[in-house]
Amino acid sequence: MPAKRHTRTTLAAQDTNSGTEGHGVIDATPLTKPGRGGRARQPSARGKENNAEDLAKATKKAAPRVVQLDEMRAENAKLQQEKEALQAQMSAARDEVAKWRDMAVEIRKANPKPIIIPRPAGSVGKKNAGGYSLQEAMKLSSMKEEYNSIARIVRDLCHAAQLDCNVEFRLQPAGKLSRIYDMARQRVPLLSRYQDDWATCDLIKIYMRNKRAHMKRRKVARTEVLDLTMDDDENILVGAAVPPTNVTIQSVDDEPELD
Repeated sequence: MPAKRHTRTTLAAQDTNSGTEGHGVIDATPLTKPGRGGRARQPSARGKENNAEDLAKATKKAAPRVVQLDEMRAENAKLQQEKEALQAQMSAARDEVAKWRDMAVEIRKANPKPIIIPRPAGSVGKKNAGGYSLQEAMKLSSMKEEYNSIARIVRDLCHAAQLDCNVEFRLQPAGKLSRIYDMARQRVPLLSRYQDDWATCDLIKIYMRNKRAHMKRRKVARTEVLDLTMDDDENILVGAAVPPTNVTIQSVDDEPELD
């Protein structure tokens, strides 16, 4: 910043006795404050060096923050994607619930009195031994798609309740089963037609039976793979030719369909 410059103004007046008026005389000699020299102060080399160091420190401190900000943005984008996926699932679930509610309304309109279907005699899935087909007993013989949809809902509820399929049904915690029955009636109002939740009960039993069979097949498949590997190793050790093996192993992710 340039130093302030001062001017000295001298007013010279003529002798009053002369009878003439005084005239102002301006002396524009610049004045400078002592010690300033009348020039703008220039930054020293040391000052420039300090400024460069300060800038470098500020940049170094800002770098981790920039990285952290990028990570936060990436995490935020990931959370946003998860949020959208959950919203899509919730929307699909709401649509499915609405579908079953509409169906229940139509059934109530067609049948003013509530229809309560009692449990049939025998055991589910043992039709040849005096049992019954669950789909037929639920009066859904011509509605395979709807029946499979109900079965999937009950299966998902069993997963959420973390039922142990290695434990017999009669030994399952009553609290877990009660929650499954309640949630099943909420999601599929049609299940309220079946007395004492017997249809939901049978769907749970079928799920547990299929789950145990699926786990057993997985165990057998792994054992066969292990045996084949050991046989191949033995043939290689004795120098024998390895015979071709055509073994089809079911994927461990393929779960049997419900009855």
